[in-house]
Amino acid sequence: MHVAIVGAGSLGSVFGVRLANGAEKVRVSFVMRSAPAPGREPLGMRIEQVDRGSGVLALEAPVRTTAIPADADVILVCVRFEQVDGALAALLAPSRAPVVTMTPIFPQHHALLVRELGAERLFPGMPGVVAYSPGPGETSNGEGAPCVRYRYWLPRAATTLIEQPERRVPAIDALAQAFEGAGISSRAQAGVHATNVATTCTFVPVMMGIDVTGSIDALLGDDTALDLVLRAAEEARILARHYGKPAIWADWFVRFLSRSRLGAWAPKAMVAQSLRLGVGFARRRSPEGVAYVEEHFGRKLRAQNLQMAEKMVELFRERSLPHEAMAELRDRLRGPGSVA
Repeated sequence: MHVAIVGAGSLGSVFGVRLANGAEKVRVSFVMRSAPAPGREPLGMRIEQVDRGSGVLALEAPVRTTAIPADADVILVCVRFEQVDGALAALLAPSRAPVVTMTPIFPQHHALLVRELGAERLFPGMPGVVAYSPGPGETSNGEGAPCVRYRYWLPRAATTLIEQPERRVPAIDALAQAFEGAGISSRAQAGVHATNVATTCTFVPVMMGIDVTGSIDALLGDDTALDLVLRAAEEARILARHYGKPAIWADWFVRFLSRSRLGAWAPKAMVAQSLRLGVGFARRRSPEGVAYVEEHFGRKLRAQNLQMAEKMVELFRERSLPHEAMAELRDRLRGPGSVA
């Protein structure tokens, strides 16, 4: 099986390296939007699993190309949210292979890709992998070859899901089986797109709050920002219900954060203190996990967070739902002096 991966960042690299090293090895090509500049030739890839024994896998010479290979059986899209655009559609259009999107695909993006590719080619997915780059620089693959390094988790409660239409598609079943062979729990099922939209809408306001304030501690120490984020999260939870049922962990997470969970009588100080205790526990159990959340959402993904906020406000308006807090959070992501 030949899998073409568009987006060779942390998530795409983990999928690609694991598939290429799986029990039944898969041919993997990484598709780049442009060729590297002279003297900037691509490096190998090394992935380090944080949980379940800290295994290490590497690809010394990954296959990279600037076009979808003609013999690709399936295309796996792992780009950032703001990179789902016309240029991506143009890159995918020449191929006839099924396209599985591991990027959260909002209704606006879904409409664009269906229009450009056809509904029969598009299969929204939902990754059960959490991955990040620990920072700039290179490392060795263990044998002296330079590699780009990524670290990742495979949470036991998370399964990589792929949309499965009523009429089964052999390439989608084969991809799910390839994931399983690579040690990534996976299955094809109906309703994945709706679940992904609902899940993303449910939890991202909290991540946006970390972005706006700069860190988890800064958010918890700013009563005004925390109140804004909690109100936006409650608005977003209502929006999510209009698109589907979020993953259980996301719904419980926001319910825990919601002041209504403690009762209308609960003072802000009690809410903030309960959150600080939760964060303190998380830091003791997984300091790297908390650092990942702060780096990934608090500093790295401003462009993604802003576009998510913009798209969510559009969805609120389409549904005529109250979104005062969400609009204000979006404006804070835009920067000082921004207006709705």
